[in-house]
Amino acid sequence: TPLRSQDMLSAMADAIDRVQRVVADGGWPNIPGTRMIRPGDEDERVPMVRRVLVLWGDMRPQGGFRSLVLDGETEAGVRRFQSRHGLRVSGRVDRPTLQALNVPPVARLAQLQMNYNRIRDLLALKLDDRYVLVNVPGFQAEAVARNVVEERHRVIAGKPDRQTPVVTATIRNLNFFPYWRVPESIANLDVI
Repeated sequence: TPLRSQDMLSAMADAIDRVQRVVADGGWPNIPGTRMIRPGDEDERVPMVRRVLVLWGDMRPQGGFRSLVLDGETEAGVRRFQSRHGLRVSGRVDRPTLQALNVPPVARLAQLQMNYNRIRDLLALKLDDRYVLVNVPGFQAEAVARNVVEERHRVIAGKPDRQTPVVTATIRNLNFFPYWRVPESIANLDVI
């Protein structure tokens, strides 16, 4: 599904509704520690992981969350969560996954609302049937043709203190091995 689509806007609205309910009910638990939890591992944090996954809709509730083992159903929920959050899909609760699980619901709600507005604004743009969209905060570029993502790649652009500007332009040609000199600002602020 392209980022710039009504389907994505609807999915964002659903996520906003879900997180608003979670915030109203008091949020989700903070999962302590940094130690990885692998499928089959027994760990006292597994019930907390399950609770967050249920609240996100990545797995169905299990009777009381009594087991401390990361079972197959929980692993599948972790995989869904990782996929939806742009993480490496491994089924393990690793450091990046723990960090994403521990984002406070109020902060996650603010992110969702901001991105909902961005996608709504993107939908208002008049674009051709074929376009390239660079999602700077998501570190992705996608080439879209007739509302189908043909290619999606990881990209690096900008930093929080020097943000990449919003640009809308027509691509007239593409140079695959261009000569490029490192700008002084990047050399001084990033390389040196």
